[in-house]
Amino acid sequence: MKCLRLPTLVFWLSGFLFAQNITDNRNHTFKSFSSVKKAVYEITEDHKTFYCNCTYDSKKQIDLESCGYKPRKNIKRAARVEIEHVVPAEKLCGNTREWKQGNPACIDSRGKPYKGRRCASEHNEVCKMAYNDLHNLRPAIGELNNDRSNYPFREIPGKKSVYGKCTFIIENNMADPPDNVQGDIARIYLHMNDAYPELKILNPEETSMYNKWSGEDAVTIQECAKNKKIHALQGNYNLVILRECKKLDSP
Repeated sequence: MKCLRLPTLVFWLSGFLFAQNITDNRNHTFKSFSSVKKAVYEITEDHKTFYCNCTYDSKKQIDLESCGYKPRKNIKRAARVEIEHVVPAEKLCGNTREWKQGNPACIDSRGKPYKGRRCASEHNEVCKMAYNDLHNLRPAIGELNNDRSNYPFREIPGKKSVYGKCTFIIENNMADPPDNVQGDIARIYLHMNDAYPELKILNPEETSMYNKWSGEDAVTIQECAKNKKIHALQGNYNLVILRECKKLDSP
């Protein structure tokens, strides 16, 4: 057997450990959106929506008065909970071949090929892991989930909310969430970018903005507890949150 020289061995081991760290930081548990949606409700024990902090009941009906949310247009959809990809599906998987071109396996029941979200989330393995990653999913007001669409988060000057007390702003195909969840959002984006580098989720400008948001809106005890719950169900931590939580525990 040929022996590796020490520098070569060190390089090989470092590459192997790096690959292991990436793999260990991914979702290997949830294979479908239907299964992971149940887990979202399981980790949200306070029954509150992510962006606007509205309470909802066991039937997923939202008490809009509990948070002062004012429906913009769709009252029926505003009153129900939907599961939101904080990092939108297109941001996760829009650069994959399956999203852009399709895949031989992406054939519907009528024999017609399809591409886009469904094809990528079903037949691109990295996208499938990311799409069903519990760290990236939160309960949200249905109307807000629809209005936000796949718009990127940005800072929009002169916030004027059309959703009552929920200061979620959508203008010019951009979304600006309430200040008190910007840090939560940032740490989700940074985690997803680190865990799935092949998907090229963030560019340098976005990374800088999210690091800024994370610094300005610090991690909370509740966020740390949710990270532990997700680890118990999915087997991996959001390492960005975990590092910040260790600082809270330090004397």
